[in-house]
Amino acid sequence: KFCCSVHFRNSSPDSIGDIEAIVRDVVEAKGLQMKKGRKVFEVRPQITWNKGHALSYLLNTVFKLADEESFPIYLGDDKTDEDAFAKIKEMGTGCGILVSTVVKPTVASYSVREPRDVLAFLEKLAAWDC
Repeated sequence: KFCCSVHFRNSSPDSIGDIEAIVRDVVEAKGLQMKKGRKVFEVRPQITWNKGHALSYLLNTVFKLADEESFPIYLGDDKTDEDAFAKIKEMGTGCGILVSTVVKPTVASYSVREPRDVLAFLEKLAAWDC
């Protein structure tokens, strides 16, 4: 139920094909699967598991917050986060927030443009007297 992410955000554009080839070789040799994200290759086992499943697992078992009184907030900046945004919608509580400087299709309920906007949101949330 775990994955390994190979980020290539700071790699030269010339090396990305080589990085992908290496990751594909490992994936094929070990019987794994690879999902492409934004400047990342996620290497996963051959099981039905994604960030939505992981979110559900964490809420139900680790944090024991999967009830009507919880309000999970999931922030993500990649298409691999869409599964978690969809799970939040399916749960009927909480919200998904896409972090992106470009407008794009998403299941998330809200969006912010940049990481500094995430920080501002979290600071306001932490200061909120509820």
